[in-house]
Amino acid sequence: MGAELPNVTIQVLPATSGAHPATAGPFSIMQFREPHDPDVVYLESMTSSLYVESDAEIYRYTLAFDHLRAAALGTEESKSVIARSAERFT
Repeated sequence: MGAELPNVTIQVLPATSGAHPATAGPFSIMQFREPHDPDVVYLESMTSSLYVESDAEIYRYTLAFDHLRAAALGTEESKSVIARSAERFT
């Protein structure tokens, strides 16, 4: 399972959490090791994609991501939820 990799964290956001910052759509925050390569937010929709490079906008997406992580289940509880869900389909 991907959750066993040291560079992967999986957290489940329960539907009972209600409205959250990602209801507007998915986004990815890409961070690079080199200090001269700034962070970039990647947005993808059905008909287009967008790379956001503005520091102010990246900050807003970073805050949204932090709120999502805080509202989500912990990693161990998330793994249990995923395992229980998988059992229903096997």
